Amino acid sequence: MVRALRGASLCPLLRRSVGAVVLALALGVTLAVVAARAQHPIAPTTRALPERMALADAVAVARVAAVDLGRIRLEEARALSGSVPASFEVKRAPGSPPPLAVGDRAILLLRGARAPYVLVDKPEETIRLADAAAETRWVAAISAWLAVRERPRAWVPVYLDWVDGGPDTLRELGVRGLTDPKAPFQPLAPEIYADLGRAAWDPQRLLPARRTYAILARFGPKGAEQLAEGMRSAPLDCDAAIAEIALNAATAQTAFEPGPILIRGLDHGDAEVRRSALQAAQSLRGRANAELKARIERVAREDGEAWLRADAERALALLNP
Repeated sequence: MVRALRGASLCPLLRRSVGAVVLALALGVTLAVVAARAQHPIAPTTRALPERMALADAVAVARVAAVDLGRIRLEEARALSGSVPASFEVKRAPGSPPPLAVGDRAILLLRGARAPYVLVDKPEETIRLADAAAETRWVAAISAWLAVRERPRAWVPVYLDWVDGGPDTLRELGVRGLTDPKAPFQPLAPEIYADLGRAAWDPQRLLPARRTYAILARFGPKGAEQLAEGMRSAPLDCDAAIAEIALNAATAQTAFEPGPILIRGLDHGDAEVRRSALQAAQSLRGRANAELKARIERVAREDGEAWLRADAERALALLNP
């Protein structure tokens, strides 16, 4: 009986953890591919914020006053969490120093009861503030998370705000938070994935945010449906990165016929999008309708790219064995 109860309690947690890990790994690969096309480095390479905050005794924004071999002196400090003096020193590891110079302003996660503090963040995680606008945005973002740190369900809208408004490094941190397999709020609710899919097609949002929303939405069935539905009515010159993700999503969902959506992709002006539509069509096999096959035949005859005509021929061979 004890063994049975243990299994019943652990299985949901295990399923949640495994699902989140798979999402995080798949997302990392997809982000890298789309980032290359979009020229937008958003792959989640940093630790999630809660993991870093758990190691910090204080968080402060401050100006670098001096950089020595083993110390960094900071002034004009203001605590966002915990307590710090107006000026203090932190230890600096010469072998892996943070990318900070005199005059820089930064948000620092500090470990220790008194100065000299130890920096929690790795050098690549350093939050260096480019200007006054960046400081305002980052201070507001970190403060928003600190305000709800004891309520993990409230982290999700905070992370989504980071993705929505950027800048790129804050957007990356939002993605890392949303896909953190250890986050207590996992798994994300289906409605959140649906909202992400709709947001990917919202022209009022920043394009880097829309691309990120598309990537995230792809990993939930409701998100895939919304991505595919948006592609059905998207302009023929819609963003190529979003279009490619939506075309792959079209074959994964079962809410409606994917053929018209893939035809939309074959009409796109970007050859890579047309290739994605062909690849997605091949996965349909017996589900491909006559209209889709006819459109692929036209690509095989008329497309301006010889390699794409060859791809269409191969797709037809698979769809018409």
